[in-house]
Amino acid sequence: MVNLELIQASSKFKMILQERDELTQKATLEFAKLKGISVEDASEMKGDWNLILELERYTNEYRGKDERSQVPKNVKSKSFEIQGTKAEWTILPNNPEKKVFLYFFGGAYVVGSLKASGYLSYLFSKYTGLNVLGIGYSLAPEKPFPAAIEDAIKGYKWLLSNDFDPKDIVIGGSSAGGGLAVATLLKIKELGLDFPNSAILISPWVDLTCRAKSIKKFKDIEPDLAFELKATSSLYAHGESKKNPFISPVFGDLSGFPPFLIHAGSVETLSDDAKLLAENARNYGVQVDLKIWENMPHDFHVYGDNFPIGKQAFEDITRFTNEHI
Repeated sequence: MVNLELIQASSKFKMILQERDELTQKATLEFAKLKGISVEDASEMKGDWNLILELERYTNEYRGKDERSQVPKNVKSKSFEIQGTKAEWTILPNNPEKKVFLYFFGGAYVVGSLKASGYLSYLFSKYTGLNVLGIGYSLAPEKPFPAAIEDAIKGYKWLLSNDFDPKDIVIGGSSAGGGLAVATLLKIKELGLDFPNSAILISPWVDLTCRAKSIKKFKDIEPDLAFELKATSSLYAHGESKKNPFISPVFGDLSGFPPFLIHAGSVETLSDDAKLLAENARNYGVQVDLKIWENMPHDFHVYGDNFPIGKQAFEDITRFTNEHI
């Protein structure tokens, strides 16, 4: 939970955070009843990673269902599978049929789903003017690395095999999904495929060695995230070196990559990841547009566009997309 006293944000944003915390509390209460345990036990499962993970997934789905209710009725959602991997289209009425944002949700590689990220997919489609193809990539610990990147590249290849021009494809994601998007670009390069047009990366987690000083610096603002990063990185890496570029793409050769738009909050644990990715990409000659949003926490886009900075962030995404597609 974000510490409201440590974020000097608008009153509207504080209200949004409070509403989200209330949803989390309701989800925790339901989860406790299902498990036959007390709410206190459900809230303080510091040592039981299986239950912690189960609770995190439950609350993520609970909040996602509530947020998805805000999606307008004229927005079409179409679920299907790509070689056994779940995928979902988010299609707005006037968006061009063959221009697409290939999107990967966040959740530290252990939490998240297409259903839970439906509202965010809608917002990306609304502001980019592109239909969004979300990929329901595999999660650790059940399916650790390299399962997620294998699912991600399936999605990109599917687009190419269905006559989508790489010049009309934007790739991107939030948090771990942002890191997965960069790792997918590395795989695209390794396979000799044409790159997509550009990349939109929101609070990208690109260094799973967790060396970022911002993790410690802002741990009082995002204590849960700071606590969970090292554990979830190990669950995902599953014994592989965390410096493997397909796990931590900040260590990869980014030469030849398409333009990046990178957003991060100034008080988030992964702000240094965003800055390091921008620096490394520029060193390889990549065109990078880095925006650090003052007093915003990790992955603040998930809170929507109904507060000033949120709207400004999505409008910046519109600007970037219009410049490249």
